[in-house]
Amino acid sequence: MTDDYRKILIVDDSLIDHEIYRRYLQQDGGQTDQIWQAESGATGLFLYQQESPDVILLDFSLPDMTGLEFLQQLQPQQDHQFTPVILLTERGDEEIAVAALKSGASDYLAKNKTTPEKLRRAVDQVIEKAELKRQLERSQRRFYTSIDNMLECCAIYQSVRDAQGQIVDFVVDYVNAATCAANQMEASEQVGKSLSDFIAEDYYANIFAGCCSVVETGRPQRRELVFRNPSCDSAAQAFEVRANA
Repeated sequence: MTDDYRKILIVDDSLIDHEIYRRYLQQDGGQTDQIWQAESGATGLFLYQQESPDVILLDFSLPDMTGLEFLQQLQPQQDHQFTPVILLTERGDEEIAVAALKSGASDYLAKNKTTPEKLRRAVDQVIEKAELKRQLERSQRRFYTSIDNMLECCAIYQSVRDAQGQIVDFVVDYVNAATCAANQMEASEQVGKSLSDFIAEDYYANIFAGCCSVVETGRPQRRELVFRNPSCDSAAQAFEVRANA
């Protein structure tokens, strides 16, 4: 999105609805929008690739596909995770709304209840959230690049909680190159696995308590871990441990 205007793609086979949305969006005198229109899902996907819009207003009932099918085809596209989609339905169908949100839509509106204020507010909110996601992703990339180049071992664990909200386990969320070298395992062999799969049994209770403390305090700890890896001898290694709540 530029500082001067937002790029909005409307995918709807109704020319009347196109004009309604355009008029609604242009009623906001403080914002100028560049708007593209597509009357089919295929044309909408093509314009998405060509123009990289900041937001997509998507009709559920298209002549060549449903809105859900459009979302499914949009998902593999580069940067889709940062392109918000607002699904527009003829009526407030909760099942369709839930399915759309699960398929990647950012919001949904019932056409018969959409007002200029509701549409502009929805567009503003999803674009703002998408920009925050971009900023977070850039920050995470810088963070992971910095720790991946560290000579010291560093691991990040994600907490697993039960129905009461108590932490019952940790899974490996990230390991840097030094960690992989220390335990002689590729990152793909570790990420997503339970911490108990890698830590020697005598050490696990102590490490588990340490990870819980990291979640509670937000401060990383240095711990000595002993790995269980049949392909190599067990060896102690100092780690900086970070745990995500």
